[in-house]
Amino acid sequence: MTTRLTNQALDIFSTSFRHLGLCPVEWNGKTKQFVYHPLSRKLLRWGVMTFILVPLTGLIPSLVLLSAHLFGSVTLSLLKLLILGATLVIALFTIIAEIVQLLFVECALIGLANLMRLEKRVKSEPSSTNLHPVKRFDIPVIVAIIFVSLFSIYPYFISPLGAYRDLDPLSILLKNFAPSLNSQFLQVLRFLVLQILNIPPISMACRTFSLAVCGLTMSVRLVNYVISEMENNSARLALSPTHAFQTFQTYVELEIVLSLAYDITARASAWLMTVGLSCSVMFNFFTIGLHRAIPFPLYLYFPSVAGMIPFVIDALLPVAINVYENGCKIKCGWERSIASFSWCNKKWLRRRVRAVRPVRIYAGILGYNFFWLKRETKSTYYSTIVEVTIDALLSMQ
Repeated sequence: MTTRLTNQALDIFSTSFRHLGLCPVEWNGKTKQFVYHPLSRKLLRWGVMTFILVPLTGLIPSLVLLSAHLFGSVTLSLLKLLILGATLVIALFTIIAEIVQLLFVECALIGLANLMRLEKRVKSEPSSTNLHPVKRFDIPVIVAIIFVSLFSIYPYFISPLGAYRDLDPLSILLKNFAPSLNSQFLQVLRFLVLQILNIPPISMACRTFSLAVCGLTMSVRLVNYVISEMENNSARLALSPTHAFQTFQTYVELEIVLSLAYDITARASAWLMTVGLSCSVMFNFFTIGLHRAIPFPLYLYFPSVAGMIPFVIDALLPVAINVYENGCKIKCGWERSIASFSWCNKKWLRRRVRAVRPVRIYAGILGYNFFWLKRETKSTYYSTIVEVTIDALLSMQ
């Protein structure tokens, strides 16, 4: 269900990253909808940041330095190797996510618009039970607001502190391959140039993660709201055949909407869970294992992100899991209610209910589904994060 708090989170997202210019997916605060911009000249600035600045400041320097260290051309400390590895992963995921936005998100936005219309129609139908009261403190949306607010300011102190301590990829690259640029004037000039080059791509990466969190929070909450209202109004099936057909039609429309958004939701789920696992392990390792090696002002960034990631996972993952769990509840509720129906052919109704497939959110890429999100997914995911983090910390011994 879209609430004032949900719109506020998306408005903060739109305002915080407005300086990046036009992107393939934008939030329109007036119409309260996402807007898709196809490939055109208007996206030139976005293309420069995504395909030039992000590789130039993060992907390429990290690859060059890691390859040079691997072949013995340069010798890098463990801290720099880990920072380069983390930068490489984040830059790669950012580029992939932006490409997915440009190529696959249009159908998902059409599905989201239809989902919002479906929500309004379900909300306007007469209810046989009381509607769920709107929660005053919506934890997933509050977490999304905090996430967007923090990620909107991170670029403005990560880039200066990283360049000042020579811990960003470009500084490490210049220090190892251009040692002549070590005079005081050239160091000041290099510092200023690095800020101009580093802040936009870091902001782009933060925008990508913020968009994924806000967009999925809104979409999954809409799906859960429609499902919960159908569950509340399940007694309407007993009123007449017309009400039963309308209920089944609403459920089929929900399935069609999710099929329209399948490409982006499956990729986004797999992408977010992979990034969440990777970043959680990396930032936990930086926070616990390298607290003595990282300079103090820069160190504050790592525990803040390490503490934010579990909150984001704990807020978003159960909401996505509830799509499948609530879908199963609807089917079970309909099966139990058939005995009270007197107006219709119960055999037909049983077959119709038995044919209902609970809606679900998949995680996969290129048409291959790894799994769908269900109750067991949460415990498996958390145990994997804990096990990999412990293995990484023990590897330092």
